[in-house]
Formats: sequence, C-alpha cells, structure tokens
Amino acid sequence: MARKQSSETDVFQILRTDHQEVTKLMDQLKQAGGQQKQQLFAQLQEELNTHMNLEERFFYPKLEEIEDLADLVQDSYADHDDIRQILQQMNEQDFDSDEWQANCEALEDTKDDHVDVEEEEIFPQAMELVDGNVLSQIGEQIAAEKGKTAEPAAAKPRPQKRPPRAHA
Repeated sequence: MARKQSSETDVFQILRTDHQEVTKLMDQLKQAGGQQKQQLFAQLQEELNTHMNLEERFFYPKLEEIEDLADLVQDSYADHDDIRQILQQMNEQDFDSDEWQANCEALEDTKDDHVDVEEEEIFPQAMELVDGNVLSQIGEQIAAEKGKTAEPAAAKPRPQKRPPRAHA
C-alpha cells in the first residue's frame, strides 16, 4: 500500500521551497545596503550551502543510478561547483564594489538556470523513473537533516563525496 507523502517530507516540495527561499533572499539582497546586505548575504550562503549539500548527499546519488538522469545530475553538480566558486569570490570582495555586484548577478543567473533545469527536467523525470518509496525516503532524510540544521550550522561547508565527472 503506497503512502501519501506529506508536504513536510515530499522531496520535490522541500526542494522547491528552498528554491523559493533563495530567490526571496536574492531579491532582498539586491535592495539592501550596508549591514543588512552583509546579513542577507550570510543567510543566502547558509541557505545555498545547506540546500546543495542535502541534494548532493541524498537526492543526486539516487538519480545518478538512472541512466536517463545521469548527465543532468552531473550538470547539476557542476552548477553547484560554480555557485560555490561565485560565493567564494563574493566573500573576498568589497560588498559595494562593481565586482561584487557582477558576481551577485552571475550567482542569480546560475541559480536561476539550475532551478529551471531541476524543476522542469529533473523533477518530472525523477517522479516518473524513481520508485515512490525511494522518493519518500529521500524526502524524509532531507526533512530530518533540515531539522538538525535549524540549529547553528558550522560555517565551513561539508566536504564533497562524489566521483569525479566523467569526460565524454
């Protein structure tokens, strides 16, 4: 008997909610100045790092096992690497500099493209190709981890544990 997923453990709803939260923070960041800009950027980094780490620990490994999704997942890992690189550059720049602003725009573009691919390509295919019980389990794992990360998280991102990208 299949069980109905609650919105708290529906992996797709959890990830969509994260995407919406990041978009909201980016919109606020574009309007902010001074101390508020720094606080919002710190919050944005925490949200992005938590989201990416959870996807990489629980969601992507299951999707990589499916041939039809493997390339999209590898592209998603690359997007995450790009986002981390942009965040690192932004951390090293003056918040009021043109370079920081350019990186903020690059971050938003990269995030938007990544979200579009996830929500329009990966999610629908995963719903079709991944067993519902597996999706429920992933949602429960992510929800449980998000509950833990509601406590103050370490500023240092977790080390990545994934195989190197295969070159065609």
